[in-house]
Amino acid sequence: MCITMSQKELSRLEIVNKVKVIDKRLTQSQAAKHLNLSRRQICRLIDAYKKRGAKGLASKKREQPSNRRYPEYFREYVLEIIRTNYADFGPTLTCEKLLEVHEIGLCVETVRNWMLIEGIWTSRRQHNQRVYQPRNRRDSLGELVQIDGSDHWWFEDRGPRCTLLVYIDKHATFGVNKTGATSGSGMTQFGWALHELNIDIICANTSQAKGRVERANKTLQGRLVKEMRLLSISTMEVANAYLPQFIDQFNQKFAKPARMDNDSHRPFIDFDDLDCAMSWQETRTVSQSLTIQCDKVLFLLEPIEFVAGLKRKTVTVHDYPDGRLEIRFEGKGLPYPHFDKISQVKQGETTSNKRLGAVFGQIKEQQINRTQRRSKRAPKLRGQTNTQFATA
Repeated sequence: MCITMSQKELSRLEIVNKVKVIDKRLTQSQAAKHLNLSRRQICRLIDAYKKRGAKGLASKKREQPSNRRYPEYFREYVLEIIRTNYADFGPTLTCEKLLEVHEIGLCVETVRNWMLIEGIWTSRRQHNQRVYQPRNRRDSLGELVQIDGSDHWWFEDRGPRCTLLVYIDKHATFGVNKTGATSGSGMTQFGWALHELNIDIICANTSQAKGRVERANKTLQGRLVKEMRLLSISTMEVANAYLPQFIDQFNQKFAKPARMDNDSHRPFIDFDDLDCAMSWQETRTVSQSLTIQCDKVLFLLEPIEFVAGLKRKTVTVHDYPDGRLEIRFEGKGLPYPHFDKISQVKQGETTSNKRLGAVFGQIKEQQINRTQRRSKRAPKLRGQTNTQFATA
């Protein structure tokens, strides 16, 4: 039979065994001194041990209800209130509401234990955690590509914190966490590009769903950081130039060959418009006056027969890296002039008239310092050499 005993009771059992029971190495007076008890109490312990064994030294209160417990009717009353009003509340919030609303003051741990016993609330340890089983690698190259960004101090204290984009040929993952990263259709610019190229997106909502690239990030945060430290690399430009060499070394050490030799990447066809897919795309609704507004620029669509029927229709504005801007409806380009709301006085205009040159210069300075700016979501136009809009 198993007997539950505390450390204090086990110490008493060891001393009692030494007092005229087994080896008789201690007297009752010595045992009393060891246990800090009276000699009379030692005699009682010895008698209890002789009659009931080790069980006689265990506390008789163990596994018995506490004398300070709440009455059973009060416990049932509180639990009924919890079931009726606070069934989905946590113990802490439930305890607060019992005091505020019902004027019942209880300890949080008491409420927690009652809710656990009755199954009203389950602790985090009791939640059934989802099982993530490993998946087999894809059979051939190019079936799936897994992409993840790792924000880290890649240059340690030698440079700024930046993000490394890691690609692994297994999954394609892309999720949106930043507010405003999507266009009106709910698609990101990355999503637009893949949609134009007929590439499906599989979003990974948990780190376990993209375990291989997560483990690669951990490896890179150890190896790549130290390699760049040895080479004294501290800028993104030098780091990007070094990455091809590091990738070759990394793949030679860690890459796994595909089961099949064929390449599943789909070749370009005549219908693939790579320039359009790589442009920055924004959707806009055509107004009744055949105008659209995009990034503080008003576009006036030419009122030709085809365009006249586009009122309240949705068009797509394509902003190309070389500065070109195109408005399309169902793949067809629309002619337009534009009116830039934040255009500036040009330098030539400030010097053509000697008397008004100072006035024009002052106006230009005010325009530069005004608060109107282009949208932060759009590409930085000052990096484009052929842009048709002001970049200040």
